Amino acid sequence: MENQKYFTLKKIIEPGLFPAVMWLVCGLINRKEFILISAAAKVGKTFFCLVLAITVAKGEKFLGRFPTKRGKVLVIQTEVSDAMLAERLRTLIGDEDVAEYGDSIIFYNERIKIDLP
Repeated sequence: MENQKYFTLKKIIEPGLFPAVMWLVCGLINRKEFILISAAAKVGKTFFCLVLAITVAKGEKFLGRFPTKRGKVLVIQTEVSDAMLAERLRTLIGDEDVAEYGDSIIFYNERIKIDLP
């Protein structure tokens, strides 16, 4: 089925056609999918992504509602300076002991092209 380009409604909802979803954030984000957060400027995309990264790294509920599967997170961000990113993280984490995160969140700040291998 990997190479099939189209499915009828009857076929696509057939049980067992595809592997079960492996949730990273239950009901929202599948572990096997690539997600892209996009919205207008100044609406909170960076904070949204940082809260998502922090809750997944800790295995806590996202937005206090959606259970997460604890794991490592790669944040690729190219919109704000490193200093601004650090300030936003300090705002979100506050006095929390960051040692518990270890290397579970990695920040990458160089532009990448997702259409190349």
